[in-house]
Amino acid sequence: MLTVTVITPSFMQGSFIDQCIESVRSQSYPYIRHIIIDAKSTDATMDVITSILGTYPVEVISEPDEGPADAINKGLEMATSDVVCWLNADDTFLDATTIERVVNLFEENPDVELLTGDGYYVDEDGKQLRPIRPLKVSHITLEHMRYSDYMLQPATFWRSNNFRLNKELNYTFDWEFFLSMFEHGMTVLYVPEYFACYRIQDNSLTHQDTAGRKLEIYKTVKRHNDFLPQRAWCLIVYWLYSLAERTRMPAIKIVARTFNYVLRRLTAHRIISS
Repeated sequence: MLTVTVITPSFMQGSFIDQCIESVRSQSYPYIRHIIIDAKSTDATMDVITSILGTYPVEVISEPDEGPADAINKGLEMATSDVVCWLNADDTFLDATTIERVVNLFEENPDVELLTGDGYYVDEDGKQLRPIRPLKVSHITLEHMRYSDYMLQPATFWRSNNFRLNKELNYTFDWEFFLSMFEHGMTVLYVPEYFACYRIQDNSLTHQDTAGRKLEIYKTVKRHNDFLPQRAWCLIVYWLYSLAERTRMPAIKIVARTFNYVLRRLTAHRIISS
């Protein structure tokens, strides 16, 4: 039987981490190792974790880190299982069958090295808002991933390997991590099944619409995409976002998002700052 490691990076998510832990603990598949890497949270996070330690064999590392990518890398170094994933402290698996279904898919497809599926956006109370699916299955390819991140991170799983995240990134580290696997020729399988719930909440890094995030998008595109109009547009969007934040004129971001939508549609997703 395949073994699975679930890595949970955590920082100041005391309001949600109990739901994350329960979604792992309730899995029907028995061969799961759960590692939580917490960056010395000062909210209720450690109280929640401590309260379940006697009933659930979760492994906890509590120490300062250099950001979420660094925390996940620590978990990856500890993982000795066949299959690995990470589940952020504010996200959950969809239901108790998620890991069992994932393992079955890996066993049925022995050549597959990376598996990704669908999920749902949920609000702070866990209410499902809308599904998260790629517009086209063809977007889950190296060509398209060089333009934008079309994979849902909490619904993505891979066979254990030596890939690690770029800890200099705070927003796009997951995109670059999976993109690197594509570039190294790993076999990727997209399945139209729902595996996870992605929570929309103010403290989520990947949900923040900031110049810092746009800068990382530009840097990632510059490293992995040779299409100059795409590079140029991502840089322009970063400049516009920086201007909006310096001048405190949020309308500039609205204009940038509008042009981004139009360019994405006109160029079949080849010019986009996601």
